Amino acid sequence: MDIDRHANSKARQDQRREEAVARQEACAKLSIPQRLERLDTLFGEGKGATRERLRLHERAARGSNRVVEVALHGADTVAAPAEPRKPKKQKRRRRDEKRGADHE
Repeated sequence: MDIDRHANSKARQDQRREEAVARQEACAKLSIPQRLERLDTLFGEGKGATRERLRLHERAARGSNRVVEVALHGADTVAAPAEPRKPKKQKRRRRDEKRGADHE
């Protein structure tokens, strides 16, 4: 068993976190069309990253081309929420309505 791998796991985790922050900062500097183009080059035209593409298309339809600051745990910037989240009670109620009243 490789002891160094376990001893350096914290250092590796920190390194991966820094790399992720750098990737997110680079992506945040791109405009919406540039982000969509980048996704096309990574996955193929219209393939992969379906939710991200949807978010970008919705943002483009609203006419918002602003750069959203993204942050990871421990970063200096503050993340802007994409959209408000639904309360859990509301989610549960809708789920129960879909299942039917007899399923409890």
